[in-house]
Amino acid sequence: MKYIMLLATGLLVSGCSSTIDSYPTKIHQLDLMDKDQDGVINTRDHCQQTQTLDVINNNGCGAKIVNTKNYNLHILFANDSIEITPIFSNEINFMADFMKEYPSTKVIINGYASQLGHKDYNQALSLRRSNTVRNMLLSHEIAPSRITIKGFGETDPVFIESKESNRLSRRVTASLIGKRLEYLKQWDVRKKHMQL
Repeated sequence: MKYIMLLATGLLVSGCSSTIDSYPTKIHQLDLMDKDQDGVINTRDHCQQTQTLDVINNNGCGAKIVNTKNYNLHILFANDSIEITPIFSNEINFMADFMKEYPSTKVIINGYASQLGHKDYNQALSLRRSNTVRNMLLSHEIAPSRITIKGFGETDPVFIESKESNRLSRRVTASLIGKRLEYLKQWDVRKKHMQL
């Protein structure tokens, strides 16, 4: 039994190392500078091109948000007409500007007619109204691939209890949603408002 105890003790002692692992001779140098002055040192900074007022995360990258903006077009026409009056021409100009501001936005232009006249004629008239708006957008250098036109004829009239129902039914409508990825900005004390 004494022999077994000595043997076990010898095995335990022989399993231990008598040498200490050497420490690395080269110590890594940390770049403690802040090249883009965003508060994150260069060693940790994954985005070294951030703007001064960007809200920064721990990796030195700007926080991003999706900026969404809506635009609705509503144009009225005279009876049996595709002519756009100057006041509605301005709406189309605004729509063209919106589409330039959000270049990935596409639009569906919906044309309608009142229930006066023949159904087939009104169908074609509603499509011609949509096409008139399309042509005005094209004159503002909006790409044709971004514009789709539809004609609904007299299938979706505006019902109100007055003589205005037919006038309000002769219309073109469109809805656009523009989306753009932007960096979230922080408060600028010097200008006393958010910098967007």
